Amino acid sequence: MGEHSKQTQSKSGVERRIHHRVQVPLPARFITQDGQEVECLTSDVSAGGIRFRTVRPPALGAKIVAYVQDLGRVEGVTVRHLPDGFAIAFLTTALKAQRVAEKVALFSGASERRMFQRLELDGARIALRLANDEERSVDIIDVSTRGLAFRCEEEFEIGDRMEIGAQDAVVVRLFDGGAAVSFL
Repeated sequence: MGEHSKQTQSKSGVERRIHHRVQVPLPARFITQDGQEVECLTSDVSAGGIRFRTVRPPALGAKIVAYVQDLGRVEGVTVRHLPDGFAIAFLTTALKAQRVAEKVALFSGASERRMFQRLELDGARIALRLANDEERSVDIIDVSTRGLAFRCEEEFEIGDRMEIGAQDAVVVRLFDGGAAVSFL
């Protein structure tokens, strides 16, 4: 197993991390040591760990297994509780840590290639069914095999769930005048 990501804080209070963190909300679920499965979203990801948003964080020091969209299966130990969730440090092999680091580089834009090819459908409309069964019509910007971006007047929040056609989706990114969803 690999080492935990070490974090230090300077005397000025500025946090200095060993691993670069990228804010990327990805749908995920984790399994606690007692076998409970909890759905969540990542808040940020690094080669050393992940910050999760959830209302049900595991105990400090608890080992978890998480399944994160676009990252796959990761193991870690809970190292910090936060107001909106918790953070883990990976318990992993050097090879898995390297793979995570490569994906983090893709998320951060350090690589110019996208993980999934997008098809621009600027102006096409589609209906969304929200969790409360309301339907909204939105303008598609682009779509990939993993999600789509759309323009809308309504405001969404990261983590909002909806149905697009027969596909479940979750809001993972917000921008001025729209949102992007990831298919589940």
